[in-house]
Amino acid sequence: ARRRYTIGAWAVLYLVVGYTALGIAHVADLPWVAALSIKGCVMSITYAVFDVQVMGHGDVLPPVGAAVAGAIGYTAAALAFVTWRVRRAEHAGMGGG
Repeated sequence: ARRRYTIGAWAVLYLVVGYTALGIAHVADLPWVAALSIKGCVMSITYAVFDVQVMGHGDVLPPVGAAVAGAIGYTAAALAFVTWRVRRAEHAGMGGG
């Protein structure tokens, strides 16, 4: 049952929150809001690394600085969550050793 909740939470974060942020960024003309989208962060960083300019692209991409900050934030949150889960399992006596 926990696996379903985890997959559901990931889907909500990636699809609902991410695409909502991209939509708000597009409508309000606030590109930094797109940094709340994992897709927006990855695309912005990738375009900057490979020096790609896409004309007429429908998505609003965050500035590279905001995208890097968003990616760092997502990574830090994921590592904190994993650390919390491992410590909780450790205290419950799981994992041996």
